[in-house]
Amino acid sequence: DPPALQRSEPMGNTKAPPVVAEAPVLDEARVTLTSLSPDRWPLVFDALTFAGILHNIALNLELLEVSDLALRFAIAQADASLFNDRHPEQLSQALSQQIGQTIHATIEKVPQTSRTPAGHRAAVAAQQLAEAEQAISNDDALQQLIRAFDGEIIPGSIRPNTADAGFDGQAAAPEDLA
Repeated sequence: DPPALQRSEPMGNTKAPPVVAEAPVLDEARVTLTSLSPDRWPLVFDALTFAGILHNIALNLELLEVSDLALRFAIAQADASLFNDRHPEQLSQALSQQIGQTIHATIEKVPQTSRTPAGHRAAVAAQQLAEAEQAISNDDALQQLIRAFDGEIIPGSIRPNTADAGFDGQAAAPEDLA
């Protein structure tokens, strides 16, 4: 018989603590031109709405520069397979409508980008996974069960609990949008 296990806390307490988002959920605030900057673009992105292919294009854009009402974006050539000449105008219209000012957006193809909403999402997901794996490895009761039953954690089987901090929870805070 395996040894009896004593547990001082409930068995269900093995999930990783939620990732502290760089910005909480958007509370009905409007994105403003001053909220747009190269550093804040990946966070502000989730407060904006883009339709169809434009959403995928915008997800992979890096905001390079904000100058008056002009926004200069870059897209990595590897992410530009669906990009066409109409997208800068569509992006301009979508941003203008949501910001409430006439915005002129340009998009240039570059070898690679670094500060995109897609990259931010990937970094958050990687952080959540690392925290989930750490929580599992630090759970004494689970480790006792693994030893008692000669078990193992299947590599790649750990998934973070995204119900607490999904990508909808990564949008910019209202104070970041003002």
